[in-house]
Amino acid sequence: MPDQVAETATDLAQSLKHPQPLVLLVDMPKEAADRLRQDGFNITTGTFGAPYPVEVSDRWTRISLNAHLPWNVGEQDIVLVDLDQPEDHPMRPPATATVDADAPDWWGHCGTGRIDPRPRAMVQTRDAFDRILEHGGVFVVFADVLRIPRATLGTSSREYGLNQMGSITATNWGFLSELNSVEVNNDDYGEEVRLLPDVAVREDIRRLFQEGHYTCSMEPGYQQQERWGPMATNKFKKTIAAVLGARADGEGFVIILPQLTDKAAAAAWVLNEVLPHHAPHLFPYIEKPTWQDDPSFDSLGAATLRAEVDKTRAEYEVKIAALEAQIAADRAAYKHLREILRETGDDLVAAVRETLRAIGFRQVVDVDEEEGDLVERKREDLQIRDSSPVLLIEVKGITHTPSDTDALRADQYVTPRMREWGRTDVAAVTIINHQRHLPPRDRIRSPFHSDIIDNARARHLGLWTTWDLYRLARSFSENGWTHEQIRHLFYQPGRVDVVPSHYSYVGTIGKYLPEKRVFGLKVEAGEVRIGERLAFDFPMGFQEQSIESLQLEFNPVDVAAAGSFAGIRTEFPADLMRERVRVFRVTTSKGVEQG
Repeated sequence: MPDQVAETATDLAQSLKHPQPLVLLVDMPKEAADRLRQDGFNITTGTFGAPYPVEVSDRWTRISLNAHLPWNVGEQDIVLVDLDQPEDHPMRPPATATVDADAPDWWGHCGTGRIDPRPRAMVQTRDAFDRILEHGGVFVVFADVLRIPRATLGTSSREYGLNQMGSITATNWGFLSELNSVEVNNDDYGEEVRLLPDVAVREDIRRLFQEGHYTCSMEPGYQQQERWGPMATNKFKKTIAAVLGARADGEGFVIILPQLTDKAAAAAWVLNEVLPHHAPHLFPYIEKPTWQDDPSFDSLGAATLRAEVDKTRAEYEVKIAALEAQIAADRAAYKHLREILRETGDDLVAAVRETLRAIGFRQVVDVDEEEGDLVERKREDLQIRDSSPVLLIEVKGITHTPSDTDALRADQYVTPRMREWGRTDVAAVTIINHQRHLPPRDRIRSPFHSDIIDNARARHLGLWTTWDLYRLARSFSENGWTHEQIRHLFYQPGRVDVVPSHYSYVGTIGKYLPEKRVFGLKVEAGEVRIGERLAFDFPMGFQEQSIESLQLEFNPVDVAAAGSFAGIRTEFPADLMRERVRVFRVTTSKGVEQG
């Protein structure tokens, strides 16, 4: 039998236009396999299986597999996977055979009335797929929402029932270890797919994307950011198609696409046009350029133009290298801002100290560095000694939201320091990097519950998150604030509201008209005038703009008073101009009166 299989495979390879690469389609539409075979590719198909029905209950049942993948799955060169959930299998497959009946097995919960065996099949295939990627293979994934079926590892007996040994976190993205680090947002879905300007494709391929839809957006994991290349976004600039590059020379890469309507045409485009250019090592049978393409046979005019092309490319490469060097230098200069959102322990303390110095505090002392081992008791991490009162700062990095102990710890150092120094002008601040394992924008914005805030206010203790500090430092740098405009924030009790002293609240954004680049401002306090500057409390920090046009009921005016709904032109993008964003009047800038 093995000889017959080998002979059949040899005959097939000889009849193909492209005997290599070996291409595996998993859960792809039949039309895609037919199209690629017509193009001469060596195609094999397979499936991770499909969900199957069970009786709805609070019980657990063994997860049975109905996957079907080729015997030589680990020898494939290119793998295309469609994560779109297939229709439920009409019946439950036979129980998965085990060598030992008492051996631990996968069990699924029956609460939804269906069992999805695909994550289990993916885990069993993952080592083979990882090896393909590590040796230069390519994966093309049509993305779908991240699903994590409820599963556990356990053994079962008639006497004791199910003995759960621990929950299993296996997802429908789990067939490749590289994808486990990609952050999938299931809350993003829609039909507006926008290819990025630098993605050059034919009009029919551009239309292919525009006619598709997306069921999720994606962000790279921390160690993937340098290898992440977005291809398409939704209208809110969230990535819905990307290339995840190789980790090292000789390794392959992953292309993640949205749910395109014509997956057969998309697969043909990737295999015929994209991969031969970006992964030529997988296409040994592709036609090589002939002597007619040799530039030495060009006319003098063509040769001159080619030289101009080479010169232009070299100039741009020099310019790009210079810009990338500036980016690297800027990142190094503001390294502390990334670290206050990522680190814990001494590294976090050092990053907070650097940030406080960057916003103008002169005497920021690391207590451990100054006092060393002379004092055995626990002390605060930092002190600000610029003026009275002396400010004691406790810095903490945690993976959860702050407890009372986390938030109020800094207060316990105040009284001992008063006794030690013989002075009463001592205050304290807690700065916490909470949920530090999550991307900053996914963290809870107000992690301190009301009792903590009340206790902190009563004790005259300030409460900060490192996200507050990040937004302050970023706004300080980008808007040219002075230290005097933000210094008072660190001496306020309770939960800090990061608003500088030269900002006065005027209202909120009501509605934004993207076609006219106009937003409605609900004026709630004071008034706004032509020529004044406004500051917007955006997610990443404050941004400012001048009022160059002002309308009430579509009529130009010079002043809009409290209670009015004013129309104002802006150049800020639609994804920032959300309703209820707070708006402030800039009363001073660098100490100079505005308006």
